[in-house]
Amino acid sequence: MAYLGVTPTTSTQSLVKQDFSVSATQNYTLSQSVTSANDIALYINNVRQEPTYAYSASGTSLTLTEATAGTDDMYCVYIGRAVGTINPASGSVGTAQITDSAITSSKLLSPLATPNIGFAVKKNSDVQTLSSGTLTKVTFDTELFDTNNNFANSRFTPTVAGQYFFCADLHHYNSASGATTIRNTVLYKNGSAHTWTLRTENNAPGYTIKVGVSAIIEMNGSSDYVEVYARGQFSSGTYQIADDTNSGFNNGNTFIGFRLGV
Repeated sequence: MAYLGVTPTTSTQSLVKQDFSVSATQNYTLSQSVTSANDIALYINNVRQEPTYAYSASGTSLTLTEATAGTDDMYCVYIGRAVGTINPASGSVGTAQITDSAITSSKLLSPLATPNIGFAVKKNSDVQTLSSGTLTKVTFDTELFDTNNNFANSRFTPTVAGQYFFCADLHHYNSASGATTIRNTVLYKNGSAHTWTLRTENNAPGYTIKVGVSAIIEMNGSSDYVEVYARGQFSSGTYQIADDTNSGFNNGNTFIGFRLGV
């Protein structure tokens, strides 16, 4: 016979016969599990008995309507029986076959088993003063959220490997007008500069310039960590990472990160 596509796999299964050690009783034990009397053909003295009338069967229990005699010969042939669990073919199960809310996170693949790994922190009242030309680690004193408890001491050390998105926004302030030539906000990985942003505008005293940086960074889920550093190159004045309170923004220094679902 010709087929379109792959020839289907065929297999056969022989019927199983069970001989009973007969006594004067109505109750016997089947060697195979069945769901009803119709799953076996029962013979007493080579005469087939009528299912559900002459006997009942469920699981491995066989019950006769009338007890046998010790001289009777009795056997059965299994027509239907439980032979094991059959796994569905690969790719055969769709969304419609899955009960709503039936699958928990523990059954999902590892990238999906640990969703929503991320954090967001800010500087609240922790103003930092920088020396000219010196890269300085920025401290964050307020956690907005930290879903996996991976942020501590102004450092994020994720315990799940993957690609992570990071973004830091800092307000650079100098009290002296026209004295600043370079401003940097830098993402550090494992103690070394990874990604940085440079701005060179001069500004009037008492105002800030926002310098943000972002990057996607591969993290090993054990020892890799990320921090934020800042630098200002200036000739005079007091240089700080501080909020622009004159314009009413007092939550502008932030650091966020989260794991990408890939």
